[in-house]
Amino acid sequence: MAPMVMNRAGSSDVARGPMPAMPQPEESYDPMAPPDVDSPTEAQPRPPATRPTKGRRGLSEEEVAKLLEGGVSSRRIIELVEEHGVSFAINSASVSRLKAKGATSALVGALQQAGGRGGAGTAESRRPTNPLSGSSSGGRAAGGAASSRGSRFNHEKWGISFVTPAGWKVGERQGLLLLGSDTEAGLILIRLVRKASLDQLIQDYGEGIQEEGLQLTPTVQAQNFPAGQNRAAAGELAGVAQDGARIRARTVAVASPFGDAVVVLGMTTEEKYSGLKPRVESIASSFQFSPPQAPPVLEAIAGQWFYISSSSFGSSERYLNLCSDGRYSERSDIYSSGSAGTAYGEGGNTAQWAADGDENQGTVTVTYPNGETSQFEYRRGGDGLYVGGRKYARYGDGSCTKTSVY
Repeated sequence: MAPMVMNRAGSSDVARGPMPAMPQPEESYDPMAPPDVDSPTEAQPRPPATRPTKGRRGLSEEEVAKLLEGGVSSRRIIELVEEHGVSFAINSASVSRLKAKGATSALVGALQQAGGRGGAGTAESRRPTNPLSGSSSGGRAAGGAASSRGSRFNHEKWGISFVTPAGWKVGERQGLLLLGSDTEAGLILIRLVRKASLDQLIQDYGEGIQEEGLQLTPTVQAQNFPAGQNRAAAGELAGVAQDGARIRARTVAVASPFGDAVVVLGMTTEEKYSGLKPRVESIASSFQFSPPQAPPVLEAIAGQWFYISSSSFGSSERYLNLCSDGRYSERSDIYSSGSAGTAYGEGGNTAQWAADGDENQGTVTVTYPNGETSQFEYRRGGDGLYVGGRKYARYGDGSCTKTSVY
């Protein structure tokens, strides 16, 4: 993960979704009707939620409770809430009653977004806020309603799709998806981990996050997370950023039916965490998977490799990361000693790799960000990988999660 600098956003509140109006009596809306949603194994892009037809009413607390008692998935109920809104006060009492019926944290977050945080009353009694227009707390005057959900983002190469929060933008950098907002504080990262189990990711979660300028440690044990038909686990972390700011993070790992997993990590300041947490959970609950269009890497040689040589004049270390998702990075560290003292040098770069050959020998082609390419031959021997006459030892698998040999 590249170093990150987190800046505090303005004092504007978390963006709220539109509050749909009341439905006409003649509509045949039935909240208990069977879900009419895409199969979770499909990754077809879905259009953003549209504003409900004028006159439609929001869901009542009794209707939400009946949906929970009827075994309707939280994901489906969240979609109904975002489509129809709510017509009851979202407060500690109603939240407690619905949690007793089985409401998940993601569902509670969706209800709070639909009804206004700490707000009360019917959908007709509030005016929606456009997150892109802002409010008196630091933005421009509201200029119309916006859906609390954005469009469905589809990454065919990874074989995943998910619904973005309204007003949030998605970018890709060095094998990560980065989500940010112009009006909300925080950063959300999404990472695909090839051939990884939830147990493995839970173990990684227990080790916390230590990146340049950021140290986060778990504050709770990982717990099962309701993500529809997908298995998932979630946790929370806390720590301090480089500028001394207190940081909290919500992370959810979702298993793919194709043997991979996706990790969603949202980070922000302590005071903004309650707003970011439901964003992360909503994304995790919306994942749909399809067979990934994996680059032609060879799992037989995918992994993290290192080579060390030493002499009386010093030592050199070389590292090769051949990640299963196609990422490639290399690093060389050189230490030399002499009468003038000790010198240390380091170099490295990041690119993409593909291989032509088999598990015993072949050629690796590296494509760098500027479009240039290079090639090197490899050969397997024993438990090592021979490259350029050097024997590299494996110290990490294709998930490339290790940061050090030691």
